[in-house]
This record gives sequence, structure tokens and C-alpha cells, in this order.
Amino acid sequence: RNSGGIGSYTTEMCALLTEAGASVTIVFFHWQSSMYDEVLQLRNRRKGDCFGSNKTTLALVPIQEEVEVASRYSWHASSGLSIMHWMIHHADSLDIVHFPDNTGVSFWTSSAQEVGMLSPRLQIITVLHGTTIWATDPLEWPDPKEAMKANLFEFRAIENSPHVVSPSNYMSRYIKSRVKQQIEPFIIPNPLRWKHQANKNLTTEKCLGVRIEELAFFGRLEARKGLYLMLEALNILHSQKPLPPYLRSLKIRFLGRPTRTVEARSTVKYIREQIHLHSNTWGQNCSIDTKKDRDSAIKMLEESGRCSRLVIIPSLVENYPYTVVEATNSKLRFIASNVGGIPEILSKDVRSKYLFLPDPASLSDKIESVLKNYSSEALPIDPLKSSIEIGKMWLKFHETLFTAKRSPEMRPTRIARAPLKIWIILRVGIHANIKDIHTSVESITNAYGFQEFVEGVVIFSRRDISEELQNLTVPSFVRKFEDQLSVHEIIPSTAPVLLTSSPGILTCHSLMYFTRSISISSPSSKSMQ
Repeated sequence: RNSGGIGSYTTEMCALLTEAGASVTIVFFHWQSSMYDEVLQLRNRRKGDCFGSNKTTLALVPIQEEVEVASRYSWHASSGLSIMHWMIHHADSLDIVHFPDNTGVSFWTSSAQEVGMLSPRLQIITVLHGTTIWATDPLEWPDPKEAMKANLFEFRAIENSPHVVSPSNYMSRYIKSRVKQQIEPFIIPNPLRWKHQANKNLTTEKCLGVRIEELAFFGRLEARKGLYLMLEALNILHSQKPLPPYLRSLKIRFLGRPTRTVEARSTVKYIREQIHLHSNTWGQNCSIDTKKDRDSAIKMLEESGRCSRLVIIPSLVENYPYTVVEATNSKLRFIASNVGGIPEILSKDVRSKYLFLPDPASLSDKIESVLKNYSSEALPIDPLKSSIEIGKMWLKFHETLFTAKRSPEMRPTRIARAPLKIWIILRVGIHANIKDIHTSVESITNAYGFQEFVEGVVIFSRRDISEELQNLTVPSFVRKFEDQLSVHEIIPSTAPVLLTSSPGILTCHSLMYFTRSISISSPSSKSMQ
């Protein structure tokens, strides 16, 4: 719940499904096995919600430790492979799986299902929270090439997913315009306390005629959430001479989790520097609150000075943010930037009253308008779709998938029609020997758990060493892998190779990449399938 939108979504979805009677497993993946102790501590601390429920299982999938210092792309690929192995071993106990799009962790699992390693009755959902490039400025990546590779990997994961859900039409359009395959995501907003009834004391009427005494920035303290936009708007607002009375005693609060700037400086330190720099104007009555988690932050906003506080959500990029949804559900006075899926949270007739363009001047104007017209502007309103309505949409969606799962005709899109067969494709270098070949094949069959699916090996080599390889490696090689291999074929790398479409074939190339289906024909017309 402290890890942003995906953590909030997981918490809310867990609560929704467990309250509806489902058993839920939450899978954490991390490169440190010691993380499991923190997972157990989390369960002990969260006895009151779904994490501590008897209907919830917490699991940890360890990732190779060296991935910690590798590239972001290596992390994406390795974590997804580890999740795939976990899914293969636990698939019999699962009906529906929710994956985030970020990091592309669903790619290997959906690809494994596509070629028959997982039952087609396992329903795989990828939810569009926001890809890495969408959520992160590419300039913040140490290597732009790594950013591009990660982005392509995430898009492939979305394309491969049998079911895609987007909380907003905005994110659906964004992804559809960038993936190569045609997809049509289901539009279902993020769940939020679906049985939660608003406190009867949180009414719009109680805020009528109440002056605004505090401005509260609400969100992670980072550039993407509009931190610098907020600071610049405060400078513009307080540049008036003489200073209007409604600004002289105005309190300012920064409420959110701290991050780091592009220069790797703490954003809290940066805010404090700005407060000190403007101590004669808006810096006089400022506070920074980074200790509260999501629940305690909302509780504070609801209970203390709700009607005299203006919550400001000045994000530069957003999908379907929980901050805005929570502001409406908790009957807070708020304004937000008109970006991404934020307008979809509100009805069309009120959007202009609560939304502003994401620039400092527009935000400054909107704040001043609310301060002047406090009796009629930024009063608490209801969201376009209530939390109960959204909860019912999700339950209906799950019911549909579960019913389809039980149908013998159920086949997710792009699922292979034939049983899985794996051919290991190796390209042998000049100095290759039997040890190299043995190591390569063993790594993919043993480390990735493909033993039962391996049909054979195709080795591509230079023509002048192919005979040597045939004489030296075939006897010992076949005996070594006689449990897994039925065919061993040597094809000179100079020979033509025909690639055609044939469902049900999985080829592992360089031990990492899936291709949909391949049929290989050698010059002697031998066909391998």
C-alpha cells in the first residue's frame, strides 16, 4: 500500500475479492530471500485487512541476486522468468491471475500458456497501470538504450496477454496507439473500498461558507506528481503587492512520500530549501508530512479541517489516480490537473470547476479563484462512478472469466493449438567445444525447468567444423541427454533455413527470447517440428 498505484490497487482488489468469498494469493518478487521476513511482518501488522485474512496467502518469489546491480531491462526479464516458474508449479491452484503492465512481468507466463506449458483455462489479466517509459522521464535513465528495451519488453507483454484491463479510456488509447498488435482493453476503473459507505458527517453542506485556511499538496513528492509546478505556482500567487488578506495567514502542507530529484537529491531537502528561500512570503506557515501511509493520510484529511483545506493534485501525467478518487469519496475540497484519466473520474458538467491546465499560471489562477469564491468553488462532490458500482463491475468481470474457465471450449486469444515441443537452437562459435554445448543446453533445460518439453537440438556451425562436431559430440551428447533428446541434427550455418508458421512450437534462442512458432527444414528436406 506504500508502493504507489500498483500497491494501492493490489490492496483494494484483495479486499474486494476476499469480501466476495474468494481465496487470494499475493505474490511478491524480490532479489533478496530475506524479503520474506518483511512479508511475514506485513501480515502480522495487517490483521485488520486482506493481508492478514485467512483467505489470503502471501508468497515470495526470489529473483537472482545479481539482478540487483544489472540493468533495468535485465530485472524485467529475470523477474518475469521467475514468476513464470512459480506459475507453472502453482497453476493447478489458480483460477485468475492479475499482472501489472509495469516491468512486463506477465510476458513469460502468457507466452508459456500460449505454447501449452500452462493450461488455457488459467485466466491471465494484465492491468494497465502505466509502463516504465510512461511513468518515468527517459532522461532519468542512466542509459537511454535500456529505457527503449524495457519499453519494448513491456509492450510485448501487453500484446501477449489474453485479457487486458485499463482503468481509464486515456490509458487504453495510449497503449493501443503504441503496440503493434490490435488489442481492445476492458475499461474498468480501479477498485476502492467497494463496500465503504461515506461517513455521514462528511457532507457538502457542512463546507458551505467555510474559508480556505490551508493548501495541501497531496501525492508523492516528485516532479511527475507536480511538485515543482506547485512550488512555482506558490511563487506566482505570493508575488502580488500588496499581498491579499486571504494569503497572509494561509497554511501550506506537503503530504506524500519523499523521492529524489534527477540530481539524486532528496525532494524533502529541496522543498525545505524553497521554504527557507521564500520565508518572507509563503514559506512562513509550511509543513512537510512524509510519515503517513495512505490510510492515515486520508483519515487525517477527513477528520482535521476538512472544509477549510484545499487539496491540490497537480500531476503532470496520470492514469486513474487514487488521490483524486479518494478526494471525491472522502468529500474533500480539491482541485486537480486536467491530464490523463483524471477527467474521467468526474462528470462532464463539473470538470471545468475542479480541473486546471498543468502549468504554474493556471494552477495559481485556480487557487486564487477558490480562495476568493470559497462559498461556491471546490466544494466536495461525488465521483462519476461510485466505489460500489466499480466493485460490482470487477466482480462481474471475474465471474465471467471464472465461468469461461470452466467451459471445455475456453481458449484464450493466441493460444497454441498443439502441445508444446521445444527445440533448442544453438549457434556454435569458432572455438566452441562439447563443454560449451553441454553448458548451454543444460542451462536452459535445468535452470528454466523445460526438461519434459525438449524434443531435440539444432546446432548451426561453420561448414568446415560441422563434420568435426558430428564426430566428436553426437555420441556423448545423446547419451548425456538421452532422457530429454530424441534428435540431434547438424546444419551448417551456410545452409539455407526456411522459417514458416506452425502452431505449437516454442524456440528458445540465446536462452532468453520466445518466438511464436517455427518450423525448420534442412537442405536434405528433413522437417523438424
